[in-house]
Amino acid sequence: MSKKAVKQKSSTKNQRLQSTKKLKEYTRTSSFKAPPSRLSKDKVHQIAMELAQLEYTKSSKHSQTAIIEGVSMWPLLRPGYLAKYKRGNLNQLNEGDIIVIRSRGRKSEKHIAIHRLLGRIGPYFLESGDNTYTAALIHEKDILGKVVEVFSHDGSKVKLPKFKPGKKSSFFTSCAHLFFYLHESKNQVLGSKKSKILWNASVLYRKSLSVLGLKVPNLPPL
Repeated sequence: MSKKAVKQKSSTKNQRLQSTKKLKEYTRTSSFKAPPSRLSKDKVHQIAMELAQLEYTKSSKHSQTAIIEGVSMWPLLRPGYLAKYKRGNLNQLNEGDIIVIRSRGRKSEKHIAIHRLLGRIGPYFLESGDNTYTAALIHEKDILGKVVEVFSHDGSKVKLPKFKPGKKSSFFTSCAHLFFYLHESKNQVLGSKKSKILWNASVLYRKSLSVLGLKVPNLPPL
């Protein structure tokens, strides 16, 4: 064997050793382990979500991400989708914006929800899920931010179409406006005075709204 051939063989061997060394170093320092030759669909989805969340978190220091779990915004937002949201000026929120809020479940447990903003009623915000038949008046402190981007399971960007108000949103908006109007009217007549009769009537009215699907807060006198 010639000296030239020996030299080329030695050079190829050194390159392989360096490549192997770099791969081991990357695997040791990286937060993601080298995947096996065959991966299940669940594992591929998990790795894709971790990579996507890491990438979008790095892209903006002023935004946060949330992985969608429920079906309240189906079919636009599906379980496993990644939502990117930002906290901004609440006065710039518009009807139809998708917002991240603090909410409560059926057993009053606290959780984070992603719903649609139906409008602003006085100092409160009316929200509802696209795939639900309920709505709620919430305070501005319960709004964590506005969804600016959504990414699907494969990391592709989901198009958010322009919101078109329907019968459901119109019904809940009308009920919420009526509730707040009656509250203001009571305050103009009685001020801060307490009336047991009106309070009982208010409790009964809130319960009737709850049956219809609208959750309203216990509003104190203005």
